[in-house]
Amino acid sequence: MSSDTGFNTLAERLNIDNVNILISSLEAKNALHENTNNAIARGVYGVPTFDIEGLLIWGFDKTNMLVEYLENPEIMSTPEMFRLARIFPQVLDKDAQPKI
Repeated sequence: MSSDTGFNTLAERLNIDNVNILISSLEAKNALHENTNNAIARGVYGVPTFDIEGLLIWGFDKTNMLVEYLENPEIMSTPEMFRLARIFPQVLDKDAQPKI
């Protein structure tokens, strides 16, 4: 969300009352702290991050990759992806093998 107006509109559409009180609660702050620590431990460092069965896809600019993967999970097993993984090791699971 890039503005309070956008955030409040989203809360209204989701039928969430008192959203500002909810997000300032100790319970919400504790959940955010715990989720942040869990994300760091898993190697998350981009926003947004999507976890698809252990495969992390992060960054708004990777939304198309996420959609392509959901349509065809084999896309991550192509030789081209393994070539990219040599440049960006975080792209693939270290135990993955290419399907040629």
